[in-house]
Amino acid sequence: MNSKNDRKFEWVTSEQELLLRSALKQGKDATDAWQQWKRTVDIEDLDPESYRLLPLLYRNLSVHGVSDSHMVRLKGVYRRRWYENQLLVSKITSLLRSFQDAGIEILILKDVALLLHYYQDDGLHAIDSFDVFVRWADGDAALGLLNKLGWMLKEKVPDKVLSSLSVITFVDESGKILNLYRHIYWYPWQENTDLGEGPIATQIKDLSTYVLNPTYQLLQLCHQGTIWHLVPPIRLVADGMTIINSFTDSIDWDVLVADAEKYRFILSLKKMITILSEVLLAPIPGAIIEKVRDLKPSAFEQMEYQVSAGEPLPVIKTFIIRYSQYLKSVQSTGSTFKIMGFPRYLQDVWGLDNLWSVPFQVTVKGMKRIRNDIFK
Repeated sequence: MNSKNDRKFEWVTSEQELLLRSALKQGKDATDAWQQWKRTVDIEDLDPESYRLLPLLYRNLSVHGVSDSHMVRLKGVYRRRWYENQLLVSKITSLLRSFQDAGIEILILKDVALLLHYYQDDGLHAIDSFDVFVRWADGDAALGLLNKLGWMLKEKVPDKVLSSLSVITFVDESGKILNLYRHIYWYPWQENTDLGEGPIATQIKDLSTYVLNPTYQLLQLCHQGTIWHLVPPIRLVADGMTIINSFTDSIDWDVLVADAEKYRFILSLKKMITILSEVLLAPIPGAIIEKVRDLKPSAFEQMEYQVSAGEPLPVIKTFIIRYSQYLKSVQSTGSTFKIMGFPRYLQDVWGLDNLWSVPFQVTVKGMKRIRNDIFK
Protein backbone atom coordinates (compact mmCIF):
# COMPACT_ATOMS: atom_id res chain seq x y z
CA MET A 1 0.00 0.00 0.00
CA ASN A 2 1.31 3.43 -0.84
CA SER A 3 2.60 5.43 2.10
CA LYS A 4 1.50 8.88 3.09
CA ASN A 5 3.25 11.56 1.10
CA ASP A 6 5.73 13.86 2.85
CA ARG A 7 7.51 15.23 -0.22
CA LYS A 8 7.49 18.54 -2.09
CA PHE A 9 4.50 17.49 -4.20
CA GLU A 10 2.05 17.23 -1.35
CA TRP A 11 -0.72 16.07 -3.68
CA VAL A 12 0.91 12.78 -4.69
CA THR A 13 3.26 10.16 -3.26
CA SER A 14 6.50 9.08 -4.95
CA GLU A 15 4.81 5.83 -6.04
CA GLN A 16 1.91 7.79 -7.53
CA GLU A 17 4.37 9.99 -9.42
CA LEU A 18 5.81 6.89 -11.07
CA LEU A 19 2.32 5.64 -11.89
CA LEU A 20 1.37 8.97 -13.45
CA ARG A 21 4.50 8.90 -15.59
CA SER A 22 3.83 5.29 -16.62
CA ALA A 23 0.23 6.03 -17.56
CA LEU A 24 0.60 9.43 -19.21
CA LYS A 25 4.09 9.97 -20.59
CA GLN A 26 5.51 8.70 -23.86
CA GLY A 27 8.48 6.62 -24.95
CA LYS A 28 11.29 5.60 -22.64
CA ASP A 29 10.02 7.95 -19.90
CA ALA A 30 6.84 5.87 -19.65
CA THR A 31 8.44 2.41 -19.84
CA ASP A 32 11.24 3.27 -17.39
CA ALA A 33 8.68 4.64 -14.91
CA TRP A 34 6.67 1.43 -15.32
CA GLN A 35 9.67 -0.72 -14.47
CA GLN A 36 10.36 1.36 -11.35
CA TRP A 37 6.73 1.47 -10.26
CA LYS A 38 6.07 -2.27 -10.50
CA ARG A 39 9.20 -2.95 -8.38
CA THR A 40 8.04 -0.46 -5.76
CA VAL A 41 4.42 -1.50 -5.19
CA ASP A 42 2.33 -4.62 -4.80
CA ILE A 43 -0.05 -4.38 -7.74
CA GLU A 44 -2.54 -6.54 -5.85
CA ASP A 45 -2.60 -4.16 -2.87
CA LEU A 46 -2.86 -0.63 -4.25
CA ASP A 47 -4.48 2.41 -2.72
CA PRO A 48 -7.92 3.04 -4.33
CA GLU A 49 -6.78 6.05 -6.33
CA SER A 50 -3.80 4.26 -7.86
CA TYR A 51 -6.07 1.34 -8.74
CA ARG A 52 -8.38 3.84 -10.44
CA LEU A 53 -5.58 4.68 -12.92
CA LEU A 54 -4.85 1.08 -13.96
CA PRO A 55 -6.99 1.21 -17.13
CA LEU A 56 -5.11 4.34 -18.22
CA LEU A 57 -1.85 2.56 -17.45
CA TYR A 58 -2.96 -0.46 -19.48
CA ARG A 59 -3.73 1.61 -22.56
CA ASN A 60 -0.43 3.48 -22.44
CA LEU A 61 1.63 0.32 -21.96
CA SER A 62 -0.28 -1.36 -24.79
CA VAL A 63 0.49 1.54 -27.09
CA HIS A 64 4.16 1.12 -26.21
CA GLY A 65 4.07 -2.61 -26.94
CA VAL A 66 4.94 -3.63 -23.39
CA SER A 67 4.85 -7.40 -22.85
CA ASP A 68 4.64 -8.24 -19.18
CA SER A 69 2.93 -10.78 -16.93
CA HIS A 70 1.04 -7.91 -15.29
CA MET A 71 -0.64 -6.94 -18.56
CA VAL A 72 -3.28 -9.66 -18.18
CA ARG A 73 -4.26 -8.20 -14.81
CA LEU A 74 -4.31 -4.66 -16.19
CA LYS A 75 -6.39 -5.71 -19.18
CA GLY A 76 -8.93 -7.29 -16.85
CA VAL A 77 -9.29 -4.06 -14.87
CA TYR A 78 -9.67 -2.10 -18.10
CA ARG A 79 -12.35 -4.46 -19.48
CA ARG A 80 -14.32 -4.34 -16.24
CA ARG A 81 -14.24 -0.54 -16.24
CA TRP A 82 -15.34 -0.52 -19.89
CA TYR A 83 -18.27 -2.83 -19.18
CA GLU A 84 -19.44 -0.87 -16.12
CA ASN A 85 -19.25 2.37 -18.07
CA GLN A 86 -21.34 0.94 -20.91
CA LEU A 87 -24.22 0.57 -18.49
CA LEU A 88 -23.71 4.04 -17.01
CA VAL A 89 -23.35 5.74 -20.40
CA SER A 90 -26.58 4.07 -21.49
CA LYS A 91 -28.25 5.45 -18.38
CA ILE A 92 -26.96 8.99 -18.87
CA THR A 93 -27.97 8.83 -22.54
CA SER A 94 -31.53 7.92 -21.56
CA LEU A 95 -31.51 10.78 -19.05
CA LEU A 96 -30.20 13.21 -21.65
CA ARG A 97 -32.90 12.15 -24.11
CA SER A 98 -35.56 12.81 -21.46
CA PHE A 99 -34.19 16.32 -20.90
CA GLN A 100 -34.14 17.01 -24.61
CA ASP A 101 -37.70 15.70 -25.07
CA ALA A 102 -38.76 18.10 -22.30
CA GLY A 103 -37.04 21.00 -24.07
CA ILE A 104 -34.40 21.44 -21.34
CA GLU A 105 -30.88 22.06 -22.63
CA ILE A 106 -28.12 20.72 -20.40
CA LEU A 107 -24.37 20.91 -20.02
CA ILE A 108 -22.60 17.68 -19.01
CA LEU A 109 -19.98 18.14 -16.27
CA LYS A 110 -17.18 16.23 -14.54
CA ASP A 111 -16.90 12.43 -14.91
CA VAL A 112 -19.16 11.87 -17.91
CA ALA A 113 -17.75 14.87 -19.78
CA LEU A 114 -14.19 13.77 -19.09
CA LEU A 115 -14.86 10.17 -20.12
CA LEU A 116 -16.73 10.81 -23.34
CA HIS A 117 -15.13 13.98 -24.66
CA TYR A 118 -11.63 14.16 -23.21
CA TYR A 119 -10.58 10.54 -22.65
CA GLN A 120 -12.65 9.29 -25.59
CA ASP A 121 -12.40 5.69 -24.43
CA ASP A 122 -15.13 4.15 -22.29
CA GLY A 123 -12.67 2.09 -20.30
CA LEU A 124 -10.37 4.82 -19.02
CA HIS A 125 -12.25 7.00 -16.51
CA ALA A 126 -14.57 5.97 -13.69
CA ILE A 127 -18.00 7.57 -13.39
CA ASP A 128 -18.66 8.29 -9.73
CA SER A 129 -21.67 10.52 -10.33
CA PHE A 130 -23.73 12.20 -13.03
CA ASP A 131 -23.28 15.97 -13.01
CA VAL A 132 -25.40 18.21 -15.21
CA PHE A 133 -25.96 21.96 -15.44
CA VAL A 134 -29.20 23.64 -16.51
CA ARG A 135 -30.11 27.30 -16.79
CA TRP A 136 -31.62 28.75 -13.62
CA ALA A 137 -34.89 29.37 -15.47
CA ASP A 138 -35.12 25.64 -16.25
CA GLY A 139 -34.44 24.58 -12.67
CA ASP A 140 -38.02 23.87 -11.57
CA ALA A 141 -38.76 21.93 -14.76
CA ALA A 142 -35.58 19.89 -14.26
CA LEU A 143 -36.56 19.11 -10.66
CA GLY A 144 -39.98 17.94 -11.77
CA LEU A 145 -38.54 15.80 -14.56
CA LEU A 146 -36.03 14.09 -12.29
CA ASN A 147 -38.75 13.37 -9.75
CA LYS A 148 -40.88 11.87 -12.53
CA LEU A 149 -37.96 9.69 -13.65
CA GLY A 150 -37.55 8.24 -10.16
CA TRP A 151 -34.64 10.32 -8.87
CA MET A 152 -35.06 11.20 -5.20
CA LEU A 153 -33.48 13.97 -3.13
CA LYS A 154 -30.50 12.51 -1.30
CA GLU A 155 -31.34 14.60 1.77
CA LYS A 156 -34.57 16.24 2.84
CA VAL A 157 -34.47 19.97 2.11
CA PRO A 158 -37.22 22.54 2.90
CA ASP A 159 -38.97 23.75 -0.27
CA LYS A 160 -37.93 27.38 0.29
CA VAL A 161 -34.28 26.38 0.62
CA LEU A 162 -34.54 23.92 -2.28
CA SER A 163 -35.75 26.63 -4.64
CA SER A 164 -32.62 28.68 -3.99
CA LEU A 165 -29.86 26.04 -3.99
CA SER A 166 -27.33 26.14 -6.79
CA VAL A 167 -26.63 22.41 -6.67
CA ILE A 168 -29.07 19.68 -5.66
CA THR A 169 -28.09 16.06 -5.13
CA PHE A 170 -30.34 13.17 -6.16
CA VAL A 171 -30.05 9.41 -5.85
CA ASP A 172 -31.86 6.67 -7.76
CA GLU A 173 -32.96 3.23 -6.58
CA SER A 174 -29.59 1.75 -7.52
CA GLY A 175 -27.75 4.32 -5.39
CA LYS A 176 -26.32 6.30 -8.32
CA ILE A 177 -25.71 9.96 -7.53
CA LEU A 178 -26.83 12.84 -9.76
CA ASN A 179 -25.86 16.44 -9.03
CA LEU A 180 -28.06 19.04 -10.70
CA TYR A 181 -26.31 22.40 -11.01
CA ARG A 182 -28.38 25.54 -11.57
CA HIS A 183 -25.69 28.07 -10.74
CA ILE A 184 -21.88 27.79 -10.81
CA TYR A 185 -20.33 30.93 -9.43
CA TRP A 186 -17.16 30.63 -11.53
CA TYR A 187 -19.00 29.82 -14.76
CA PRO A 188 -19.19 32.99 -16.90
CA TRP A 189 -21.80 31.94 -19.48
CA GLN A 190 -24.58 30.75 -17.22
CA GLU A 191 -26.75 33.84 -17.69
CA ASN A 192 -26.44 33.71 -21.50
CA THR A 193 -29.35 32.42 -23.56
CA ASP A 194 -27.07 30.31 -25.74
CA LEU A 195 -25.08 27.61 -23.95
CA GLY A 196 -22.96 27.22 -27.08
CA GLU A 197 -21.13 30.53 -26.66
CA GLY A 198 -18.70 29.15 -24.12
CA PRO A 199 -19.05 25.35 -23.94
CA ILE A 200 -18.40 23.07 -26.88
CA ALA A 201 -20.75 20.64 -28.59
CA THR A 202 -20.15 16.90 -28.25
CA GLN A 203 -21.94 13.62 -28.88
CA ILE A 204 -23.16 10.99 -26.44
CA LYS A 205 -24.07 8.13 -28.74
CA ASP A 206 -26.69 9.60 -31.10
CA LEU A 207 -27.43 12.67 -28.99
CA SER A 208 -25.83 16.11 -29.10
CA THR A 209 -25.03 17.97 -25.89
CA TYR A 210 -22.44 20.35 -24.43
CA VAL A 211 -19.37 20.08 -22.22
CA LEU A 212 -17.03 22.72 -20.85
CA ASN A 213 -14.28 23.79 -23.20
CA PRO A 214 -10.72 22.69 -22.27
CA THR A 215 -9.88 25.95 -20.46
CA TYR A 216 -12.88 25.74 -18.17
CA GLN A 217 -12.59 21.99 -17.79
CA LEU A 218 -9.17 22.70 -16.26
CA LEU A 219 -10.64 25.49 -14.15
CA GLN A 220 -13.22 23.06 -12.80
CA LEU A 221 -10.39 20.73 -11.78
CA CYS A 222 -8.86 23.65 -9.89
CA HIS A 223 -12.20 24.23 -8.20
CA GLN A 224 -12.31 20.57 -7.18
CA GLY A 225 -8.74 20.97 -5.94
CA THR A 226 -9.91 23.47 -3.33
CA ILE A 227 -11.42 20.48 -1.52
CA TRP A 228 -8.43 18.23 -2.14
CA HIS A 229 -9.10 16.20 1.00
CA LEU A 230 -12.39 15.05 -0.59
CA VAL A 231 -11.27 14.79 -4.22
CA PRO A 232 -8.09 12.65 -4.33
CA PRO A 233 -5.37 14.65 -6.09
CA ILE A 234 -3.94 11.94 -8.34
CA ARG A 235 -7.16 11.81 -10.34
CA LEU A 236 -7.14 15.59 -10.84
CA VAL A 237 -3.57 15.42 -12.14
CA ALA A 238 -4.42 12.56 -14.53
CA ASP A 239 -7.49 14.42 -15.77
CA GLY A 240 -5.51 17.64 -16.21
CA MET A 241 -2.78 15.94 -18.22
CA THR A 242 -5.33 14.15 -20.39
CA ILE A 243 -7.02 17.45 -21.22
CA ILE A 244 -3.69 19.06 -22.07
CA ASN A 245 -2.54 16.10 -24.18
CA SER A 246 -5.78 16.03 -26.16
CA PHE A 247 -6.51 19.73 -26.58
CA THR A 248 -3.27 21.67 -26.06
CA ASP A 249 -3.98 24.22 -28.79
CA SER A 250 -7.48 24.93 -27.44
CA ILE A 251 -6.45 26.01 -23.96
CA ASP A 252 -6.38 29.73 -23.22
CA TRP A 253 -3.81 29.78 -20.46
CA ASP A 254 -4.18 33.50 -19.78
CA VAL A 255 -7.92 33.10 -19.20
CA LEU A 256 -7.31 30.11 -16.96
CA VAL A 257 -4.87 32.03 -14.78
CA ALA A 258 -7.00 35.19 -14.70
CA ASP A 259 -10.15 33.30 -13.68
CA ALA A 260 -8.33 31.15 -11.13
CA GLU A 261 -7.17 34.40 -9.54
CA LYS A 262 -10.61 36.01 -9.82
CA TYR A 263 -12.43 33.08 -8.22
CA ARG A 264 -9.75 32.28 -5.63
CA PHE A 265 -8.37 29.00 -6.97
CA ILE A 266 -4.75 30.15 -6.80
CA LEU A 267 -3.56 27.56 -4.29
CA SER A 268 -4.93 24.61 -6.24
CA LEU A 269 -3.79 26.10 -9.57
CA LYS A 270 -0.23 26.48 -8.27
CA LYS A 271 -0.17 22.85 -7.12
CA MET A 272 -1.70 21.58 -10.34
CA ILE A 273 0.69 23.51 -12.59
CA THR A 274 3.69 22.50 -10.48
CA ILE A 275 2.95 18.79 -10.68
CA LEU A 276 1.95 18.84 -14.34
CA SER A 277 5.05 20.77 -15.38
CA GLU A 278 7.66 19.16 -13.10
CA VAL A 279 6.45 15.57 -12.84
CA LEU A 280 4.84 15.07 -16.26
CA LEU A 281 6.62 17.83 -18.20
CA ALA A 282 3.28 19.02 -19.56
CA PRO A 283 3.56 21.45 -22.50
CA ILE A 284 2.58 24.50 -20.48
CA PRO A 285 4.06 27.81 -21.70
CA GLY A 286 7.03 28.89 -19.58
CA ALA A 287 5.57 32.38 -19.15
CA ILE A 288 2.42 30.86 -17.65
CA ILE A 289 4.42 28.70 -15.22
CA GLU A 290 6.31 31.79 -14.04
CA LYS A 291 3.12 33.82 -13.79
CA VAL A 292 1.42 31.15 -11.68
CA ARG A 293 4.51 30.82 -9.49
CA ASP A 294 4.36 34.54 -8.73
CA LEU A 295 0.65 34.60 -7.85
CA LYS A 296 -0.13 35.34 -4.22
CA PRO A 297 -3.31 33.85 -2.74
CA SER A 298 -5.39 36.28 -0.75
CA ALA A 299 -5.74 35.92 3.00
CA PHE A 300 -9.39 35.03 2.41
CA GLU A 301 -8.50 32.17 0.05
CA GLN A 302 -6.04 30.81 2.58
CA MET A 303 -8.74 30.94 5.26
CA GLU A 304 -11.15 29.11 2.95
CA TYR A 305 -8.50 26.50 2.28
CA GLN A 306 -7.92 25.99 6.00
CA VAL A 307 -11.63 25.50 6.62
CA SER A 308 -11.89 23.10 3.67
CA ALA A 309 -8.94 21.10 4.99
CA GLY A 310 -10.45 20.97 8.48
CA GLU A 311 -7.78 23.15 10.09
CA PRO A 312 -8.82 25.25 13.11
CA LEU A 313 -9.47 28.97 12.70
CA PRO A 314 -10.49 31.72 15.13
CA VAL A 315 -14.26 31.77 15.71
CA ILE A 316 -15.10 34.94 13.76
CA LYS A 317 -13.01 33.89 10.74
CA THR A 318 -14.73 30.50 10.70
CA PHE A 319 -18.16 32.09 10.46
CA ILE A 320 -17.02 34.53 7.78
CA ILE A 321 -15.85 31.60 5.69
CA ARG A 322 -19.03 29.66 6.35
CA TYR A 323 -21.07 32.63 5.17
CA SER A 324 -18.93 32.96 2.04
CA GLN A 325 -19.44 29.26 1.26
CA TYR A 326 -23.18 29.72 1.78
CA LEU A 327 -23.33 32.66 -0.63
CA LYS A 328 -21.63 30.53 -3.29
CA SER A 329 -24.23 27.79 -2.80
CA VAL A 330 -27.27 29.95 -3.57
CA GLN A 331 -28.37 31.88 -6.63
CA SER A 332 -27.97 35.66 -6.60
CA THR A 333 -31.19 36.34 -4.70
CA GLY A 334 -31.94 39.33 -2.52
CA SER A 335 -29.88 40.10 0.54
CA THR A 336 -32.84 39.49 2.86
CA PHE A 337 -33.19 35.89 1.73
CA LYS A 338 -29.43 35.35 2.00
CA ILE A 339 -29.40 36.53 5.60
CA MET A 340 -32.51 34.54 6.54
CA GLY A 341 -31.32 31.42 4.70
CA PHE A 342 -27.92 31.25 6.41
CA PRO A 343 -29.25 29.66 9.64
CA ARG A 344 -30.93 26.92 7.58
CA TYR A 345 -27.66 26.37 5.75
CA LEU A 346 -25.88 25.92 9.11
CA GLN A 347 -28.64 23.56 10.20
CA ASP A 348 -28.00 21.38 7.14
CA VAL A 349 -24.20 21.55 7.43
CA TRP A 350 -24.25 20.58 11.11
CA GLY A 351 -27.02 17.99 10.72
CA LEU A 352 -29.32 19.56 13.31
CA ASP A 353 -32.91 18.38 13.77
CA ASN A 354 -34.46 21.84 13.92
CA LEU A 355 -33.66 25.46 13.19
CA TRP A 356 -33.86 26.51 16.83
CA SER A 357 -30.79 24.40 17.61
CA VAL A 358 -28.59 26.65 15.44
CA PRO A 359 -28.01 29.51 17.98
CA PHE A 360 -27.19 27.00 20.70
CA GLN A 361 -24.77 25.16 18.41
CA VAL A 362 -23.13 28.47 17.43
CA THR A 363 -22.57 29.24 21.11
CA VAL A 364 -21.24 25.76 21.89
CA LYS A 365 -18.84 25.78 18.94
CA GLY A 366 -17.68 29.29 19.77
CA MET A 367 -16.99 28.48 23.42
CA LYS A 368 -15.20 25.27 22.48
CA ARG A 369 -12.97 27.10 20.02
CA ILE A 370 -12.17 29.84 22.55
CA ARG A 371 -11.35 27.24 25.18
CA ASN A 372 -9.07 25.38 22.78
CA ASP A 373 -7.32 28.64 21.83
CA ILE A 374 -6.71 29.45 25.51
CA PHE A 375 -5.45 26.05 26.63
CA LYS A 376 -3.63 24.85 23.50
